[in-house]
Amino acid sequence: MFDHTTTRPHQDWIYLDSRPNGRLIAAWMALEDTFEDGIRFFVYPGTQNFQPTATYSLSSNHTTFDPFLKEIDDLIASSKYEIYAPPLKKGDIFFWGSRIIHGSISGTNPSRRRKSIAAHFVPEGLEFGNLERNIEVNFKNYKTLKYAYYNLDETFKNLNPLNV
Repeated sequence: MFDHTTTRPHQDWIYLDSRPNGRLIAAWMALEDTFEDGIRFFVYPGTQNFQPTATYSLSSNHTTFDPFLKEIDDLIASSKYEIYAPPLKKGDIFFWGSRIIHGSISGTNPSRRRKSIAAHFVPEGLEFGNLERNIEVNFKNYKTLKYAYYNLDETFKNLNPLNV
């Protein structure tokens, strides 16, 4: 859940991605309307092909992403790409890949925040990770979801078979 002011431009794959990299899909869902003058999610279309040359650096036992973020800032400053920041309505979902540069802009009215939920998905059989290493993610088995599926109407189940 996000209730942020702004998020600087970044690519997810330096933080969280699939292993092998580049196959994670993320979703951003607006929990309230966003407005032109408020804080909005953005992407830079075309930047999914940008591959940073930086490497991770360690500082006091903490991984530093600064070299990657500097490369992204330099790319954005080149004015080669245009920002796309649509005003989304409550319930709208925006999907993007792990390599596209994205974040959120402040707008001119900081009181208009961006309450949202973000989710990250990798294809079945792939692990979570980043450019540096695998990341272990603990999943919970929600049997109630499976139970709820079996109580849906037959037409829905026929159109959406459960592959478990």
